[in-house]
Amino acid sequence: MKRFNIILCGEKTTTVKADNKKHYNLPYLSKKEYRKIEAPRLIGYSSLKLNSIPDEKENNSEIIGLLGYQDEYEDVLISAVREDRKKCKGIKGYLNVGNNRYVAIEKNNLFLILIPFLFIFISCTVLGLGFLDNPTFPDQPWHPVLEEITDTDDDKNNEIPQIQVAGFSSWHIPAGKTQSIPVSLKNPEGNPCYFSFDIYLKDSKDVLYSSKMVKPGDTISRININKALSVGKYTAVVHINTNELETGSKMNDASFEVKLTVS
Repeated sequence: MKRFNIILCGEKTTTVKADNKKHYNLPYLSKKEYRKIEAPRLIGYSSLKLNSIPDEKENNSEIIGLLGYQDEYEDVLISAVREDRKKCKGIKGYLNVGNNRYVAIEKNNLFLILIPFLFIFISCTVLGLGFLDNPTFPDQPWHPVLEEITDTDDDKNNEIPQIQVAGFSSWHIPAGKTQSIPVSLKNPEGNPCYFSFDIYLKDSKDVLYSSKMVKPGDTISRININKALSVGKYTAVVHINTNELETGSKMNDASFEVKLTVS
């Protein structure tokens, strides 16, 4: 196979490993300096990797020769020289192999390497945004997780055209108690959405209770809160999350304050 010996010239250097396991600092021309040469002959491309050297029995038509380095002490092989550049590679510079001939040094093209990762990132972002806009999959039905209601309100109104919020202004609970606290969290009959309730203390932001979804016409009448409260007066905030009945899409939420007395 044809041999191309590197002539030491160029304003830049690169470190390569030869077949004798030693490393050499070889000079090469930058692309800017290469463009200044009059009528250079580009004969091939090399990755400067030893693993690119073909086995003696291997027949690779792309390889036109072997790149080597020779001085007064050693004659070593560096890598194979291919006729064409790999599509995913860029050009780092050029090695002089004599008679105005040059071998281009290949390098990884960072942009091309990043393309698959950018595609994955963009795909995940688009899918994530789509999921946020519509929490259901288009081919699967939405199944809300409903609160188990033991008591319901008998006051029904079957002709309510928009979302109605049934609030309360004051709430009394016993000090030190967390189980079976009386409350009235109602989703009025005729609403086009499920309600789910979050109750937290306005000052400390401590969450006292979070419900599952409540369908129109149902009322939560007793709850278990997350922490026992000391005697005193507090301000609680009841936040109502709303989800459309058929698809689960978010609708307009609501919040209101409640005077909480613990005794």
